[in-house]
Amino acid sequence: MSQRDGSSWWFRLLVVPMVFAGSALAQNAAPPGAVGPISPPPGRAPEVQAVPVGPQVPIFGPGNDGPVPRPNHPPIELIPPMPLPEPGPWVAPQSDSVTYFDAETGRTHGQPVIAPSGLPGSGAGGYTGADDIVVPAEWARNFGTMTVAGGLTAFPAAANCKLVMRFVDQGGTDRWFVASGAMQDAGVVLTAAHCVYARNPNGINIFNWASEIWVYPGWDGVGNQGNNGSTEIIQNWGWTRGTFFMAGTDYINNGNFDRDVGAIRVSRGSNRSVGMITGWYGYAWGFDCGTIQSRTYYNFSYPSENCGGGFHTGTTMYFWSGGFDSCPGNQLQLNTTPGCFTAVWGGQSGSNAYYFPDASSRWAHAVCSNSNRSTSGRYAKLWEQFATDLNTFRDGTRGGTFDLEALRFRLTGSTSIQATTATSGIQMLASNTTNADPGNANYTVRVYLSSNSLITSGDTLVGTFNYNWDYVPLQNLTLNLGGVTIPNVAPGTYWLGAILDPATDAFSGNNASSAWDAQQITVTAAPPPAPPNNGCGSAINHSVGASTNGTTANATLDGSATCGSSSSTPDVWYRVVPPISGTVQFDTCGSLYDTVISVHTGCPGTTGNQIACNDDSGALGNCPFTLQSALNVAVSGGTTYYVRVSGFNGNTGNFTLTSQYLPPANDNCSSAAGYSAGSTVGGSLAGATNDGAASCGASGTASDAWYAMTPGASGYLRIDTCGSTFDTVLSVHTACPGTTLNQIACNDDAGVGACAGTLQSVVDVGVFAGTTYYIRVSGFAGSIGDFTLRSQFIAPPNDACANAIAYAAGTSTSGVTTAATNDGSATCGASSSTADVWFQMFSTCTGRLRIDTCGSFYDSVLSVHTGCPGTTANEIACNDDHFTGVGGCPNIRDSALEIDAVGGATYYIRVSGFSGNSGAFSLSSEYLTFGSDDCASAPSVGDGSYLYNICGASNDGPEENNCSFCCGDVQVNNDIWFLYTAPVSGTVTVDTCASAPPTYDTKIAVYSGPCPLGLPDTAIACNDDAGAGCGVSGLLSRATFSSAAGQQYLIRVGGYSTSRGTGTLTIGSAAVPCDPDVNCDGAVNGFDVEATEQAINGDFSNFCQATADLNGDGAENGFDIETEEQRVNGAPC
Repeated sequence: MSQRDGSSWWFRLLVVPMVFAGSALAQNAAPPGAVGPISPPPGRAPEVQAVPVGPQVPIFGPGNDGPVPRPNHPPIELIPPMPLPEPGPWVAPQSDSVTYFDAETGRTHGQPVIAPSGLPGSGAGGYTGADDIVVPAEWARNFGTMTVAGGLTAFPAAANCKLVMRFVDQGGTDRWFVASGAMQDAGVVLTAAHCVYARNPNGINIFNWASEIWVYPGWDGVGNQGNNGSTEIIQNWGWTRGTFFMAGTDYINNGNFDRDVGAIRVSRGSNRSVGMITGWYGYAWGFDCGTIQSRTYYNFSYPSENCGGGFHTGTTMYFWSGGFDSCPGNQLQLNTTPGCFTAVWGGQSGSNAYYFPDASSRWAHAVCSNSNRSTSGRYAKLWEQFATDLNTFRDGTRGGTFDLEALRFRLTGSTSIQATTATSGIQMLASNTTNADPGNANYTVRVYLSSNSLITSGDTLVGTFNYNWDYVPLQNLTLNLGGVTIPNVAPGTYWLGAILDPATDAFSGNNASSAWDAQQITVTAAPPPAPPNNGCGSAINHSVGASTNGTTANATLDGSATCGSSSSTPDVWYRVVPPISGTVQFDTCGSLYDTVISVHTGCPGTTGNQIACNDDSGALGNCPFTLQSALNVAVSGGTTYYVRVSGFNGNTGNFTLTSQYLPPANDNCSSAAGYSAGSTVGGSLAGATNDGAASCGASGTASDAWYAMTPGASGYLRIDTCGSTFDTVLSVHTACPGTTLNQIACNDDAGVGACAGTLQSVVDVGVFAGTTYYIRVSGFAGSIGDFTLRSQFIAPPNDACANAIAYAAGTSTSGVTTAATNDGSATCGASSSTADVWFQMFSTCTGRLRIDTCGSFYDSVLSVHTGCPGTTANEIACNDDHFTGVGGCPNIRDSALEIDAVGGATYYIRVSGFSGNSGAFSLSSEYLTFGSDDCASAPSVGDGSYLYNICGASNDGPEENNCSFCCGDVQVNNDIWFLYTAPVSGTVTVDTCASAPPTYDTKIAVYSGPCPLGLPDTAIACNDDAGAGCGVSGLLSRATFSSAAGQQYLIRVGGYSTSRGTGTLTIGSAAVPCDPDVNCDGAVNGFDVEATEQAINGDFSNFCQATADLNGDGAENGFDIETEEQRVNGAPC
């Protein structure tokens, strides 16, 4: 063997692109007409996005399968290398033929010999793997020794394999050896014949094919970069296994090294076509020595024979490159030197020597065959027959029946995943490892979570996906699957993998990505469960006025807002449907972190549908100027709103969400909203408080809202709440605060108008232009809601005589004739065709009654009629303009008249206007009388007769239990008072005997002191019924009392029980008589003195004068006896 540079073996660094000599380049190319295997599509595997199918809900399986069993061989580092045969003299091969062997069946098949093509050599094929990641050519790094190989996870190093072979010797003992090889197809490994058929290595008589061979592509021998446990030796690409082999027949029969080339077939269905991931070399055969020596060859291998110094343990892949020194027979020889890294050693058997036929292809041309460990190492070259049969072997491995394999299932992100959370995206290979071309189809892949590396349908299904693809032969396809959610399993180590639907192809044994092809993951404890309202779509109901405790701890992000840097902060959601319209204040006062709240109109809640947002409360709410949040939102009743509770810039924690209606702006009468008569406004009692009272609808303490109305015109105004959503109460007041005392109208449930018979309210009021009225809207017994307030001018309800409003004599009322029509006539004021309104008056008393419109706002006309319709024919009085001054009206255009009212009679009062005038009026009436209802204001009277009336009087005098009043009635009811000054000393008689019919049941009492209010039984004289001789009725009264000249007496006139009416009070006084014959026996003597003494002591049986006050001092006592004695003795009166 020649030495090119003084050394027996040299290497050169390869630089790409390579430059070949012209003749060599021509020889390196495959000749025209050469037939090779079907090639896989070049470049990186295409990708397709798989589509999730249905809800990705975990379906737990029994999970009772065991892990993938590890290969059944001893630890690799303990297995000896296949002894590398010593080279011997070259012997010409006796045959070019190739033999196949199936270890599963034990059948051997010799391939037929074909005629040579006449070509000097040829080659084809090669594939750089699914990822198409190729180490740059600069990886050739040394010039004379082997170096540790790098880039074992990339092509071409990844395609080189550590082989573990099991043989059974002639004695039936298992013999394990390790060697090298390289992927030659998806499921074919190219190696040495002596690695698949052992003759007598190291003198061990085997002379048999291997029973099985384990293949570890890209094995690094040290690390464990895969995803199974450390006890499972898988390294960079896992393993596969073959039991079908081929080898040169002449090596099998004769040990001829020229035919020391073999191959391994991976069994379909139960083993992985791992070459689809790693890629494989092309192949080359033939070529003369000159051509060969013009090339640089490259070689990866696993030296495993002890060379001293602790090297070559078989756990490290080495690389070298250079040129062959000679070509003995069909072998290529390296001239080597002794040394661990300069000679060929056991374990390198079957390693491939390849070259670059062009700038990118790599063709395996020879396999490591024999070595003397010092001066030479030889590689057996592929020959044409072997190449032809290798293609047949290759096609047989692939097959023509479509078969997908599930390979390399990997997460694109972290492999540490919390239970109940989603993984990152997933990529896996679904590879057509056959020559079949199935056409476009839909495929289903299911993802499982397993407690071990064996992925089966008995594991937990965590995702199902579909994809569509038109596969071509021998094609890798990268499936992009969305992340899957890990169910709430116990923390620990698990595996994720996929299973292609069994209906996908004919071989289901390789449809699962188990062992190396599964993804080992670490599942950590599930995060605490997210709040139930973690998403807007699962918002919890929150009622206005409630306080709700919640948390954003463990929540995720589901929305965005414009404030508080919260658009990337976890949030929770509440659904609020306000029952009524108003302004709602939301706050998080009392929360334990820096909150942010926002209100949205829909889900998902975004800045696009946000209507309010607040970070820090500012001046609002119950926690002003804090890190909590508060905002006010105008809401519509029945509308759905979504409240987002989040935190400032990522803050989370526990919070309290509180909401309340704010009082409306017109919550108080003093802040009443302006309201125009005839308009319609909407409002709400949401948040309102009580600020007034009304006499109807149990609304005295109910929430209320207020409106101030100053009409521009007088008229009769109908105000209603028709269209409101609750049981309203409506009242009108003349001042603030609105009370029952200044109320002029109140209604609970409408009896008239557009919503008569409903729970809404209607009031009809006469209003005066320029006068301010206060409208109170409330609710029955505290009801609240949204309301509508409307008003319109209408004809007065008493527009017609037939609809006359009841009116009590002696009272005052008001009204308007604006918008009224004409319904009667009168004899004065040119009013017979003028608009009018009517009042029906029932007289409870007989007496002189004055009726007037004093204080009206237009030129009124007043008339009284005895029936309806009111005409001039039944008119009993009419007045247009009354005088001013005493007894008159402030306005000369006001009207006043008097009638003699009869108790029990009904009268119709017509209010009209002069010659078409209309407007607002006041109507008052009073019974004319002399006397005062108030004792302190009693008018002075003297002797004489006085017409009086008690119809409108009240009672302010005391009870008189000593007056012997009839029937137990000790009160002088409905009393009036007169102040009388006695002109003489003597007697005074007070009576009602002169009263004209119809009379009533009178009473009289007389008092000598000041007003006796609250002082019962103080009358000095009193009488109920005087009986016969007192007027036309026995029910009239008379009382007599002694008087002292100049002294004042209070005369009290009233009635029995409820009897009222008009009467005549007559007062008469008489001086004390100067007649000493006080017993009227016709003689003046001592018997008269005795009769006087008896009278003074209360016995008037013998005393015939009106009084025993004979001296006129106003008292009956002993001085009067003395006076009588003097008179009997002749003294003058």
